Amino acid sequence: MNRTNGSPAARPTFLEDGRVNSEPASFDGEYDGASPGAHITVSAPQRPPLSKRSTVRGESAKSISEALRLARSREEQETLLGEHEQADDDGCYPPRSMDGPRAPNPHQSLPIYTTIHKIRRLIIASIDDPYSLEQLKSPRMNVAVIRPLVDHLYDPDDVSIVYCLLVNRVQFLREQSYQAHHQTVNITRANVCEIIASRVLRRYDEDHEGREGLLMLANVLVAGFEPFQNAPIEVIKHNRTDLHWTIRWGLTRPEYQRMLTALEVAIVSESKSFLSSSACQKIVENVYRGRIIYTPTSFIDFLPDHYKNRGISLYDPRKAPYLNQYRLIVPRTRNILEVFQFIVLLVLYILVMVYKAHTIGPSHLKFTIYELVFTIYAIGWVLDEIASVCEHGWTVHTENLWSFLDITFVAIFWTYFGIRVHGLATDDGGTSKLALDVLSMAAPVLLPRLAFCLMSENMLFISLRAMIADFTFLTVLAVWCFGGFLIALRWLSETQDGYIAHSVITIA
Repeated sequence: MNRTNGSPAARPTFLEDGRVNSEPASFDGEYDGASPGAHITVSAPQRPPLSKRSTVRGESAKSISEALRLARSREEQETLLGEHEQADDDGCYPPRSMDGPRAPNPHQSLPIYTTIHKIRRLIIASIDDPYSLEQLKSPRMNVAVIRPLVDHLYDPDDVSIVYCLLVNRVQFLREQSYQAHHQTVNITRANVCEIIASRVLRRYDEDHEGREGLLMLANVLVAGFEPFQNAPIEVIKHNRTDLHWTIRWGLTRPEYQRMLTALEVAIVSESKSFLSSSACQKIVENVYRGRIIYTPTSFIDFLPDHYKNRGISLYDPRKAPYLNQYRLIVPRTRNILEVFQFIVLLVLYILVMVYKAHTIGPSHLKFTIYELVFTIYAIGWVLDEIASVCEHGWTVHTENLWSFLDITFVAIFWTYFGIRVHGLATDDGGTSKLALDVLSMAAPVLLPRLAFCLMSENMLFISLRAMIADFTFLTVLAVWCFGGFLIALRWLSETQDGYIAHSVITIA
């Protein structure tokens, strides 16, 4: 093929000849430069022979699972204490500085009240117009508003910044309900507080590495703070309130009055973006697995254990005795025990309902062995549920996936127990039979509760819980609205002599 030299695709003739005549597989090591088309050719290195694949699919899957297991074990070993960390006799680091019944609060000098109001003024001055969440996360808003606020508020020596940001988020969300003209702006300010809290928490995680960084991050999220801590004397006098009844009765510690953690405030304020951040998930995972332990701030202590008050510490079970009380406060261990306790409760319930008497007679005037064991065990289970509600508060407790099922069973059981005791006291077999009929209503509650326990992270159950909550609210609202018709028809059914022609059940 003839090609013109002026065309862009023209190639020199000696390159074409060299390309055709060159032999890549041969190399004689000599080049005399006589021929313009000659090239230096280098033989390709011989590839090493590959071994034939002798592993079957099962062995490959086994090796992958083994690698994942080793990686998980390595991760666990990284978060446990090393040989150079001197843990105390409980396996906790840092070691106890004193053996007194109440450890001092390491964050009592932080100006919580001042920081909360400083953040509030900054957020109000920075956000005057409503923005959507997508607009707040845009690069322009990040450079103009979010990043300067993060740089200004971040303080590596103050672990209360995240708590103060989330407290302001709660306050802005409360204000949006009764300030109609600032409703959208307050929602925007609340979202800004959540975004800044996530960025500040991430910076804490990036600037503090290793086990000391993990301990620092744990203090940011699970240390208890009080909104009026180190407030001016005038403010404290103006907002002084009487001691809570739980303190007067000795059920809680006075220094923990009105204390909350940043993690609890995030749960109450439904800060989903903050809770799903990697730094927050790391602390939640370590607390759940028992690598981080602390004595929580309880609303009510039914069994006060103030002598075992423990600050936020890293826990290594390898350096702790087997019979150690800190093993029982590990959430993962607690969940396993709770599932086992609930299975025992369910088995006893089924035995009671299977072996109950089906006709009214003398058998209803005494407890069977199954019913007696079930009643004693269920009373303990119900009291533990009530104690959990009182210790953590109703708002935090109801965030649990199956909390509404537990509360429903508590109501059914106390109704059954009251009717059953009344039937035994009055020697009435019909009333005792009615108590067992009421107890049978617990079956639609207990069986789904077991599924919620075994598959607590299933999205279907999470959606089902939300639907049941909405349905319950709609049912109560419908009963409330149509209750007026029931009362009106009840009064209209009265005759001139005052005789009621129809009962409420018939009218309903």
